[in-house]
Amino acid sequence: MYKTVITIIITAFLTTVIITGCTAIIRPDLPRPHPPVPNGPPPPHPPPPPHADVWVPGHYNHHGVWIPGHWERRPRIN
Repeated sequence: MYKTVITIIITAFLTTVIITGCTAIIRPDLPRPHPPVPNGPPPPHPPPPPHADVWVPGHYNHHGVWIPGHWERRPRIN
């Protein structure tokens, strides 16, 4: 009898915890955050300088610093 009562109490407690933990309270009086505004498309590549002919896209270097895209000369073949 004692084990049955303890089992019922524990079951009721766990059920209450699970049910109250899984519900969401929606309060209309709280301000809603604005939806994220998508950024526009990236700007076009700058026109290539006369001596450069390869576009190197931006990347992160080994220190985690962003290196923006730029024009570079191709390697010369001697």
